[in-house]
Amino acid sequence: MAYQNMINKNKNVGTVIFIVEGEVKEFQILKHIFNKILGYNYVSLGKDGLIKESYISKDNNSEIIVANTSNSNISSINKDDYLSKIRNTLLKELNRNIKYAKIYYVWDRDQDSNKTKVVKELLETLDDDIVNGKLILSYPCIEVYELSNYDKRLHTKEFVSAKEAKSALKNKKIKLKHINETTLLTAYNNMITSLKNYQINEFKYPESNIKVFNKEEEYFKDYHKYQALSLVSYILYDLEILI
Repeated sequence: MAYQNMINKNKNVGTVIFIVEGEVKEFQILKHIFNKILGYNYVSLGKDGLIKESYISKDNNSEIIVANTSNSNISSINKDDYLSKIRNTLLKELNRNIKYAKIYYVWDRDQDSNKTKVVKELLETLDDDIVNGKLILSYPCIEVYELSNYDKRLHTKEFVSAKEAKSALKNKKIKLKHINETTLLTAYNNMITSLKNYQINEFKYPESNIKVFNKEEEYFKDYHKYQALSLVSYILYDLEILI
């Protein structure tokens, strides 16, 4: 993986499903990136499996679907039948067959929220973007991704908890609407620098994902802090939107 300086807004990604932890922030970020910036179709579903929002463009074959699991605990990923609900809803309401859609689970790695053992097991299980899905973590939370859009040296920062990262975002008075193509590249390059610091020059899923997790856990054990890192930018790389 190399540092990037271009966004391919014409990339056709087909249908991509995001299963997210939060009920607000993750929806806002993904909607802003994929619908507002990239112009993709966007559909969001509530915990009941019903459509909440839908922005459909007849001129675009790329569609982003964002949904919640039944609760924010990461263990619900394995126990939930939510993908079946999504399939049924989209087939019935939008006539969409998502059998071959890519799937990403976007979650926070916050010590206060999820057990280390459970997270590690899921990193090893969610090893394919279509069959099982891929688990994408932010250390310690999704707000680090927002921060990484504006702070070119965020890769040098540390956070004790999600609460501290959220406070940092609030203090900087950063607005989601200010994220644009240029800041997406800043966030991506922050991620690349962090990965290189972990001796990861080429991101291979799931091996590299597990390596990042182990490095972050070791650091937390020694210093009681996470090194600021969000792998949300990896999604743009994986979908070949970053070129």
